[in-house]
Amino acid sequence: MRIFVIANGYPTDREPQFGCFEKDQALELVNQGHEVTLLYVDGRFRKYRRKPGITHKVENNINIYGIYWLPIVFIRIFSYKLAHKFRSFLLDLLFRHALRRQEKPDVIYAHYCYNIANAAGISRNYGIPLVGIEHWSLINQDILPAKVRYLGNIAYANADSLIAVSDALARSISTKFGYEAKVINDMVGKEFISEDIAEPANQRFRFIAIGSLIPRKGFDKLIEAFNETGLYKKNCELIIIGSGPESDNLKMLINTNKLNNFVNLAGRRTKHEIIGYLKESNAFVLSSDVETFGVVCIEAMALGVPVIATACGGPEEFINEGNGILVKNNDVRELAEAMIRMYEKRSDFDRKAIADECKIKFAPDVIAGQLVQVFEQTISKCSGK
Repeated sequence: MRIFVIANGYPTDREPQFGCFEKDQALELVNQGHEVTLLYVDGRFRKYRRKPGITHKVENNINIYGIYWLPIVFIRIFSYKLAHKFRSFLLDLLFRHALRRQEKPDVIYAHYCYNIANAAGISRNYGIPLVGIEHWSLINQDILPAKVRYLGNIAYANADSLIAVSDALARSISTKFGYEAKVINDMVGKEFISEDIAEPANQRFRFIAIGSLIPRKGFDKLIEAFNETGLYKKNCELIIIGSGPESDNLKMLINTNKLNNFVNLAGRRTKHEIIGYLKESNAFVLSSDVETFGVVCIEAMALGVPVIATACGGPEEFINEGNGILVKNNDVRELAEAMIRMYEKRSDFDRKAIADECKIKFAPDVIAGQLVQVFEQTISKCSGK
């Protein structure tokens, strides 16, 4: 099967998280014998210089085409509708460029509603089935911004098949837009799957959290909860991996509570480095206000690390008493109590069993198999129209 993936981006040495989920899926689809081409429109604002135009490279048997013209965020300030049209124009330009070098795909597979919306015209004009997968956290918010509603209405109406990465997200799409989505969870990257599952060798009991340092990740509440536990007096530490605009605020919070020797903002790390940190951690903590699934949780679980997570729109579907503790959203006291319970009952969690359960549910071959089934069904359905 020939698959054109419409992604957010593709990881680079400078930005290793740029389109990493899309890359993981594309790699597994290639491993299963499919021909994958990945396209992305880069409309982000970055301080470093990027040359306008189309780029192309082949990596891991994937043809990767990217296009950058200017930061679309500046257009969005004036009109999100105009930004959508410009982004659609760029994607169409990129698609035609790729089509001159690649065979016409059997299916277009687009990530996030804005990419699905951008791909709608291409699907229609070329008669190619469009499968969309949604994992944008904004869809799970109680009140949707106007731009999200606008893009969602275009995307979901034009997708021949729609996938959501969690039951909670599928319910949000159904409730807010009136479209039904099949649930296929995010996959855990192959790098996180290991047969070498062992207890950490570090002397301190380590809580670890990973994510962009932005308000909705709730790292301020996590630091407050850790302070409230008093576990730092028992040789416990908290490591937060990630970078972002909240960095200075979080440093100030750490200083105010005199936790400098116990809470470490470790900054951005490579996937290989993150795996090393997780293997030496006793518990993973997700403190987000809203998520669509919680890939970082299953990455930790794949390495046998038990998880404490807020009921934020995804983790409640896979956290159980055998692999972690689920807590209320925005409740510092309950989060603190869960951290204390995890510390005191750490021997109750079997790291090997946690890893095995995770692999059965979220391994790349399992998730990719489910995706291919949807692609085949969609192609068959559209060929009969």
